[in-house]
Amino acid sequence: MPKLDGLSVLKDHKASLFPATPVIMLTSKADLETVTKAISLGAKNYLLKPWSVEELGRKIMQLL
Repeated sequence: MPKLDGLSVLKDHKASLFPATPVIMLTSKADLETVTKAISLGAKNYLLKPWSVEELGRKIMQLL
């Protein structure tokens, strides 16, 4: 995304859009700092790139 990263989008829009909607972050960064930051900003889970449809399905089912 030009000029923005996923954490910035999550921070800027999570509260203003639909705060009860669970967010699954898609990231290429598996470091603890990035994951911790995403969770603190409201993400409920995350997927590492490259991801599969099966992985996404499991993450969605965990949230339901």
